[in-house]
Amino acid sequence: PPPPPPPAAPTPSIAPAIEAAPAPAPAPVPEPIPADTSPAPSGPATAAPATAAAPAAPPAGAEGADLTGSFQRLHRYSESLGLAAPSLDELLGGPPVDPGAAAASVTPAPAPAPPVEEDLVPITDLVYSPGDALARAMSLQEVVQAAVAAGAPTATDLVEEIFDLVKIGLPESS
Repeated sequence: PPPPPPPAAPTPSIAPAIEAAPAPAPAPVPEPIPADTSPAPSGPATAAPATAAAPAAPPAGAEGADLTGSFQRLHRYSESLGLAAPSLDELLGGPPVDPGAAAASVTPAPAPAPPVEEDLVPITDLVYSPGDALARAMSLQEVVQAAVAAGAPTATDLVEEIFDLVKIGLPESS
C-alpha cells in the first residue's frame, strides 16, 4: 500500500480577526410607497386585465435619449431650418447643386503636361550574354557549397539561378 500523505501544516485561525472586526452598518430603510387613495369605482365590480403601465411621456419640448427623442429633434431641426420633408426622388437625384457655385466663374482645368520622353533600355541589354552567364554560374560555386553545408534554405534558390544561367550560356539548338 502507498504511504499515507504527510500531515498538513496547521493554518492560522482567522476567527479572532473576524470577531474583532466592526459590525457592518445596517442598510438604509426604503421610504414607504403611499397607497392609492383614489375612491373605488361605483357600480359592478369587474376585473380589469392586468397591463403594464406605459412609461410617462417626457414633457413637451423635452426630447428623450431614445429613438423617439431622436426623431423629435430631427423634426424640430427640420422645421427650424425650413427643410422640406425628405423624398426618395431627391435622394436618387444625386447631390444638391450649390447655387453660389453656379454663379461663380468656372475656370478651366489646366491642360495636362506632355508625356516625358524617358530613355528606354532594351531588354537584351539587361540579360546576360552566354559567356557572362556561364562565368556567373561558376562564381556561385563557393556560395552554393557554403549554403548547402549550413543547410540554408537559400541553397535551392542558388541552384535554380545556376540552372537558369547555364540555359542562357548553352548554344541554342534549332
